[in-house]
Amino acid sequence: MKHIVSKFGGTSVADIPAMKRCAEIIVSTPGVKIVVVSATAKTTNGLEEFASKSLNAGDEALNLWESIFSRHYEMAKEAGLSQDSLIVMKELFSEGESLSLRINTAGQLSGELMDPVYSLGERMSALIFRAVLENTFRSNGQNKKVSYLNSREVMWTDESFLCANPLKDSIYQALSRQVNLEDETQVYVAEGFIGSTLDGRTTTFGREGSDFSAALYAEAIRASELQIWTDVPGIASADPRLGFPICWIPFLTFDEAESLALAGAKVLFPKTLSPVRSLSIPVFVGSSLDPKRSIGRERLGSYITHLEDCPSRLIAIASDRNAIGLIGHNIALLRDQIEARISKLDFEVRGVEAQSNSIRIVTGLSCDQNEVIRKIHDGLELDKGPFSGI
Repeated sequence: MKHIVSKFGGTSVADIPAMKRCAEIIVSTPGVKIVVVSATAKTTNGLEEFASKSLNAGDEALNLWESIFSRHYEMAKEAGLSQDSLIVMKELFSEGESLSLRINTAGQLSGELMDPVYSLGERMSALIFRAVLENTFRSNGQNKKVSYLNSREVMWTDESFLCANPLKDSIYQALSRQVNLEDETQVYVAEGFIGSTLDGRTTTFGREGSDFSAALYAEAIRASELQIWTDVPGIASADPRLGFPICWIPFLTFDEAESLALAGAKVLFPKTLSPVRSLSIPVFVGSSLDPKRSIGRERLGSYITHLEDCPSRLIAIASDRNAIGLIGHNIALLRDQIEARISKLDFEVRGVEAQSNSIRIVTGLSCDQNEVIRKIHDGLELDKGPFSGI
């Protein structure tokens, strides 16, 4: 039986229209079993500010929390949450107030206090999205049951607050009790990013950890596919925000994707692929902003999988501080050709380090990183597709 885990990031669930687009993707994708959602866009940043203000300025912090909550409460009413669910939302508001007082009393912002604050964003988002998805199934004439799956009762972790490690055996046991894989009419909505210690204290997997949560869910149910929906149509040959022509990469190996994340690319959280790689669960990365293109037979996006007979190639460039990473399969074999091309470009190279799937170029401190990336990208013609040295 086909089971898919679909994860939607903060920009994908920014408001009710955005959530409805995501719900349409799910409704049009047979086999989705677990939907993992992030906090709505900019909410996590707001919660960080709220927690910081709670240290010294109680009233100012509470005013900010009321603003964050009110926006979500209006979304909840627009989504048509039941009275019981609205009561749960109000309980989250009271929990935020209590956390603010605890932080103020403690006089310091420990990880054990910050993680419950972080969790408020995902918990509000999941409640709202569950209602949106349920209504979308109903309006499309599909008899599906949408249940809330509390990640703090499934994603068991150690006590490494702010960057917790999963306790996989406990996660598997909890999911086997709470998720019915045999019922094709049942879909679950869960929070990303958050978990809990075995004694019930809230933890998180670190900023951007919702992708990792989704991968853990995919691993636990032996999913046929993990989908990561974001605001860009896949994985690109360079950061699309830099403004020059790029290439969207249709297929990547797990090695390439992991190397790209470690080199500084923002589309994937570095730890995301480890749970699914061992089971060879393919990962699809696509845009929720254009569902009609995303769910078609020729949908635009990138697949991460095990590729047989993959040639030596350079597929993408990413940057981290004063180093630029060139990423590709067996890229070290192309070092001579790549260096020959780069030597003709006008920027200072202070060092080059080659590994099997990446070449790290250390540039001069005065170099404009974005301009160097553009020069390398243009020089190797990556907008036309992978560079193979030919």
